[in-house]
Amino acid sequence: MGHPERMYRKTAGVYFMTPETLLYRQIPDIHVQNGHISSLAFTPMPKDLKKLSVYDGDLLSPAEAFEHFVEEIHCSSIGVLGVSNTECSNLGLPTESDPDTHKFHALIDFSSESNNSVKRKASTLRDKAMLRGWLHKK
Repeated sequence: MGHPERMYRKTAGVYFMTPETLLYRQIPDIHVQNGHISSLAFTPMPKDLKKLSVYDGDLLSPAEAFEHFVEEIHCSSIGVLGVSNTECSNLGLPTESDPDTHKFHALIDFSSESNNSVKRKASTLRDKAMLRGWLHKK
């Protein structure tokens, strides 16, 4: 768990994520249709200003992220999928640490994307996560 050598940005006090950092996405059962994960699982909600909430995999394990989400935040999840920081940046999606929400929180930023681009990139992230497989399952 965690990387003690992780560097901080001096100006913001926010972690730099490595290219290999896995970003964990909680999957609620509503995003499973006919046994398949919908791309909606990787689509930010309008209220989130086109930023997708994820857990920073450098700071905790998939099982710990699941437990935090279900037990501490009291939300529903059937399991955890993940995409790498590099997979996001290859799609032109910046990532950022968001410790103000909670200390494990990070964001995938879709804010510069059109609605069609959001759908396409969310599908690509879902596909990459599914190739990696479930990192934790209820």
